[in-house]
Amino acid sequence: LRHIKADPRTAPLPVIFQTGSGDEQVLKESLAAGAHYFLSKPVRRQELLATVYTAVQGRRRQRELWGHVRDSARTLSLMDLGRFRYRTQEEAENLTYLLAAACPDPDRAAVGLAELLINAVEHGNLEITYEETSEAIEHRNRAELIRSRLEDPRFTSRFAEIRFEHLPDRYRFLVKDQGPGFDWKRYLELSPDRAYDSHGRGVYMASNCFDRPEYLGSGNAVTAEILLPEGWPRT
Repeated sequence: LRHIKADPRTAPLPVIFQTGSGDEQVLKESLAAGAHYFLSKPVRRQELLATVYTAVQGRRRQRELWGHVRDSARTLSLMDLGRFRYRTQEEAENLTYLLAAACPDPDRAAVGLAELLINAVEHGNLEITYEETSEAIEHRNRAELIRSRLEDPRFTSRFAEIRFEHLPDRYRFLVKDQGPGFDWKRYLELSPDRAYDSHGRGVYMASNCFDRPEYLGSGNAVTAEILLPEGWPRT
């Protein structure tokens, strides 16, 4: 796994570990080396399908994000302050393309921004729980679950927003949703307790894509900063 992640040609590939080891240290070392998916022996067919499906979907979304980012112009670097409101996952992805294109490392920024913006919709405004996501992934109907929640009268008026601020030496993002918040502290690390789950890595991934991520209050708001290199375009 270390060799795979050290080679730029193979580093982005999602890796699934199948193991019968219950040693917490082994799991921690595997997580640190870049494994984001685990299957315990003996493997249940449904767990195998759900984990592979999640890994493929995650890689597909990552490739789409990178493709859009590379094709976008860095027009946002000309803006000092902006605020965007959105409701759906598709709108969150479109904003990700725009915002990441203005960053010094668009690929890295795209991964982090996508996680924050989509999380604000799915787990923030729509209040989809960790357990509901697990069940939806297992039955491959996550998109249907999100669509039904968007049409639910309890959530139709809710929106999320992202505020973009261009400071002299950094970009600052503030993402807010109208949900009740969540226990964000337990997701900042890749815990071995959740290693065999098919999801739950978004907060960890986002926190490693920014210089100063910070969740506020109940967790329905988060700030993240990206430091700018000297001489970066400034209005």
